[in-house]
Formats: sequence, C-alpha cells, structure tokens
Amino acid sequence: MVVLEHDIKEILCIGVKAISPYNSQPWRFRIKNNIVEIYVIRTKNFFLKLQGVSFMTLGFLLENLSEGARHLNYNFKIIKITGDLNLDKPCAIIELNKLNYNRKYNIDFLHLRCTNRKNYDDRAFSLEIKKDIILNFQKEASKDFSLYFFEKNKKNKFARILGELETVRMDNDKMLRESFEYIRFDKEENLEKKDLLDVETLEYSSKMIGVMKKIKKNPFYFKFLNFFGYLSILRKKNIFHLKSSGAILTYSIKERTDKNYVKLGMLVQKQMNYFSKLGIESQAILSGFYLLDVLHENPEIFTKKQKNIILNAKFEIEDLFNILDLNIAFLVRIGYGEKPKVVSLRKNIEEFILK
Repeated sequence: MVVLEHDIKEILCIGVKAISPYNSQPWRFRIKNNIVEIYVIRTKNFFLKLQGVSFMTLGFLLENLSEGARHLNYNFKIIKITGDLNLDKPCAIIELNKLNYNRKYNIDFLHLRCTNRKNYDDRAFSLEIKKDIILNFQKEASKDFSLYFFEKNKKNKFARILGELETVRMDNDKMLRESFEYIRFDKEENLEKKDLLDVETLEYSSKMIGVMKKIKKNPFYFKFLNFFGYLSILRKKNIFHLKSSGAILTYSIKERTDKNYVKLGMLVQKQMNYFSKLGIESQAILSGFYLLDVLHENPEIFTKKQKNIILNAKFEIEDLFNILDLNIAFLVRIGYGEKPKVVSLRKNIEEFILK
C-alpha cells in the first residue's frame, strides 16, 4: 500500500495534541517515506527539570501518534528508542504502513480532551468512577508502575505541600535565571535558536510573560520582585487551585529507566484521553516535588532555609503515601468543570518538521 505524506502529517497533527511540560511541545520530526524520526528538545535548566520528564514527553507523543495511525488505518510500529535528547540524533524512530482494510475509528475524545482549567468542581467522584479509573490503569500497567488516588483531606494536604515547594522554586535565583535562557520571546530569536521553548505556547498568563521578559532584559528586576516575594506569592496562590480539583492522581515508577518513563508516558496519555470519554477534565501538573531530586544533585544552589523546606516536604510526602522509597513520576489533577479554554497549539504542522 502507498504511504501518503499528507496522511503522515495528519497523524503528526494528532500526535502533537499530546500533553507536554508547560505546553512546550518540544517535538520535532523528520519524514523519510514511511519512516518518521522523532526528536525531543532536551530541557536543560533547573526550573523545568523533572526526573524522566523528557522521556515521558516522548511517551505522551507516541500514544497519540498510535491513536492517529489507528484513525487513518495505518499500522504503527516503534522501531527504536535511542535515548538521545537533542536535534542532532532522533530519540525514537517509528514506521507507518497503510493497512488493507478501512475501519472507522472515532478520535473525537482526543480532539476534545478537557484540560487546562484553573478551577474544577471539588465534588467527590463516585465509587464506581474511582474503580473504573484505577482498573483502567491497572489493565494496561505492569508491576513497575503504581497509581495513587488522592481526594478530600489527603488531596488538600498534598496541595499544601506542593504549594510550599513552589515557593522554593520561585525564590531561587539560580533556577529562575537559568530558565529564561531556554525560553525565546521574539521571532528573530525563534529563527536563530531552534532548540528553545516558545513562550507563546507555554501556559503562562500575559502578565507572567511580561514579567519574564523584563527579568531576562534586566536581572535587577528579578531582585526587586524577589525582595518583596512577589513571584513566590503569585505561584503559591496559583498552586492552591489544586484544592478545587476532584482528586489528584499520583503515578509512581519502580525502576527509573528511560524506557520505563516512555512506557509510563504512554499510559498517562492513554488515561487522560480516557478521562475525556468519561466527561472528566484533567490537567498534568509539573510541581515542585521534583526539587527532591535537584537537592540531591545540586545542593549548592539552595539556601539553608530552602533545604529545610524541601526536606520537610520529603518527610510529609513519605508519611502521606505511607511508603519510604516512593519514586513519584507524575501528577494529574482531575475534576468536573465548565467548557475548557483552548490549548495554544502551533497553527502549522510544518513548524514541527525538520528539513
């Protein structure tokens, strides 16, 4: 069967609707007949750093690509996952082949996936829905992965811990300064620096983008804001919207390998698509719990006070989960709400394709 390039591009269009850190959409593609090379831009700074998140981001994409292939009656096959995260070598290679039959597979649930809401109803889920969510995950997951379902008091306690960690992140000069070096703010910069994150696709308010631009141009502005604690207060206020969620889902990983993170990414994306079928809104959370890893790897960037806050959060999290060696990999909040706002996506798939 002939593989059509416009079919492949349509599959890619469906793929890039996957979730990504701060809606950064770090994927790039090179098409060679029926072979697609996938590149993921590596996040190089502390601010956006999360253990395994780059490989989970690849997993999010692969899951939606497989749905797109199924929709257009293509066989989807992962040829290789390399572990390279840059624009020099592909981190994954997939093969797409047209199938002989023509079955209709509806993916409206994927296009209409409910996401990116600040406030959900905090009403509890029925026992039937909770069972359904957990069983849906267990059906696909191996023993390497676990799912924790937090609601009511445990959810609120977890939200408070995350809020405290966010204040550390927003108060840390090193982490914030470094983050702005990997975000591009204008068209000229977009043309020159292909491996940076586009500010217009990130899930930031116009006010926050304005502040970030000023900080990048004038470092003194950061000191001024931080003197008054403006950034941490703003972020802590925003993180507390987690309390208005119906529940927080926490995914853990037993063995931290690149391939396991890819597998978990595919599982999380599959489950978020499933939530849409149930009429449940969902939002991935990249919160400050990953500072536990950063503290271990780069203790020199934190003040004594910041270290104490992080370590206290570690003990509280272990107590909350009732387990000492929990490898938290990802968080998703879910709930019911009104019609979600549209996620900002690049208008043209060509912007993702490398020549």
